[in-house]
Amino acid sequence: MNAKRILVCPLDWGLGHATRCIPIIEQLVDEGREVIIAASGRPALLLKQAFPNLQHIAFAGYDISYPKNGNMAWWALMNAPRLLKKIQQEHLELLEIVKTQRIDAILSDNRYGLWHPTIKSIFITHQLHIACPPWLFWLKPFLRAMNISLLRRFHAVWVPDHHPEKAKPLAGALSAPLKEIKNLHYIGPLSRLIKQPEPAVKSYDLLVLLSGPEPQRSLFEEKIRSQLKDTKLRVLLVRGMPEAGTHIETTETIHSAGHLRTQQLQGAIAAAKIVLARSGYSTVMDLAKLKAKAIFVPTPGQTEQEYLAAYLQHQKISYSESQHQFNLMRCINNAAKFSGFQLAFVESDINSLL
Repeated sequence: MNAKRILVCPLDWGLGHATRCIPIIEQLVDEGREVIIAASGRPALLLKQAFPNLQHIAFAGYDISYPKNGNMAWWALMNAPRLLKKIQQEHLELLEIVKTQRIDAILSDNRYGLWHPTIKSIFITHQLHIACPPWLFWLKPFLRAMNISLLRRFHAVWVPDHHPEKAKPLAGALSAPLKEIKNLHYIGPLSRLIKQPEPAVKSYDLLVLLSGPEPQRSLFEEKIRSQLKDTKLRVLLVRGMPEAGTHIETTETIHSAGHLRTQQLQGAIAAAKIVLARSGYSTVMDLAKLKAKAIFVPTPGQTEQEYLAAYLQHQKISYSESQHQFNLMRCINNAAKFSGFQLAFVESDINSLL
């Protein structure tokens, strides 16, 4: 791909799609490419903080708000027409951006409408196979066919995971090859973090990394804070809110920040005995890169996160509980029986694809 001006656009469901674009953007910039970032909301703010010197375009996302009852699958089923309309709208908006910004290539992280008939369009996803709850098993063939149809619009699909024939995949069955997609490339896991030497003494008993769409992010934070009141744990709570800044506020045992920059986050993970987080795939890649021990609590109703949490627990890597049943001290006690991330982590490589 000899493109000079490359548009990078992540999905706005939480921060994970934006954070895993950071190492890709860094590689593109190192190669002398001109990167234009199109995003909205918290992902846009995070990427502006990471790349203040690049061009940024406001590009409206899906603006998804998770239902309080956690029944995301039912919500998605009922809102499917609206989501499909949004995909059509973002495609039309992309056509205008390509014209006005003279874009040579597009990198879309899980935004199905960002393809162009004549310009190199690349789709980034670890979820080649859509996870759905057991009660929707009858929808699986339809979801598979629809996913394949949408992916075929792109010139290439990049999977941020190991090819199963080369190393154990972090995403399990979600990233298994799709024979119907010919131009499929496993680029290796993506993480902006760099493993640091372990400190002699851990500063924190627990690092909490909150993320994801509202209201579930806030509901989970409330539950964690409530249970922390009865403990003397040394805790750093990162709220997943870039707009709240990176200043760390301190109480007797709890330190909290809206967001941490890359180096701060690396240090915090190294300084923590264990990490409590959502089982979003970008978080999984970050913790795998740093060989951390983890407790995962999937966003209620988000079947992809529920699958990843169960898969990693089955592999004896990390302990998980549902948000509904979450008990902090039980999680910490049970997590001691798990190995933490010891899987191979083969660095991502896109140079050969550019």
